[in-house]
Amino acid sequence: MMNAVTDFLSNKLVIGTTLTLIGLHQFSGPLPFFNKDAFGSMSFGELPLFGGVTPLKVLGTIAVGSGLVMLFGKSIVLNPTQFVDMSAEMIEGAKAHGHL
Repeated sequence: MMNAVTDFLSNKLVIGTTLTLIGLHQFSGPLPFFNKDAFGSMSFGELPLFGGVTPLKVLGTIAVGSGLVMLFGKSIVLNPTQFVDMSAEMIEGAKAHGHL
């Protein structure tokens, strides 16, 4: 489940679309639907703890989640065999470059 969430939040299409829509929201010019007044004032309903659900709040939630995934990344857990193999490769590389 967690992998599906992090894969969704780190998907380039999701991040790009979210950033584009949030960026378009900043301008009140020629775009009738995505301008500050129309897009930010729409409501999808109410949640008990969070109040009104708007498209901008949904995009903000996705943006925060994507940002956290980008900052902290998917955790890499190595088992002992992978650690030993990686260490051997590092030592071999250091010897090849004359560091050891």
